[in-house]
Amino acid sequence: MATKWDPLVLKYQRQSQHEMAAIAALRRLLSETEQNREKVMERQQNLRAQLTSQNQCDIGEWRVLKAFLADLDVLRNQCEGRIVECREEIRMALEAHAKTDALVQKYEHLQSQTVEKV
Repeated sequence: MATKWDPLVLKYQRQSQHEMAAIAALRRLLSETEQNREKVMERQQNLRAQLTSQNQCDIGEWRVLKAFLADLDVLRNQCEGRIVECREEIRMALEAHAKTDALVQKYEHLQSQTVEKV
């Protein structure tokens, strides 16, 4: 039996599904960004080990390696900044989803009460 709450229940259920999909996408992005940061940190360690082991490098090679290390530092910092942003976006999305979920439960309850009355 159709009630006046059916459209609201459907609306907020769809919104809840969209929010969950967005949260899943944010979590994937966070995971990928963390993996990228780990790869950058690994590469930095390898280059630093090369710098310490290659005492016989000419000055040009040292400059290239130092410049590359500086670029990797910038990249790592960008990854860390994006990780913080992703975590904040996930937190906000979870809060919004909790509100939507509460609305779904509210309207489902009102819907079931209307059906029980009839």
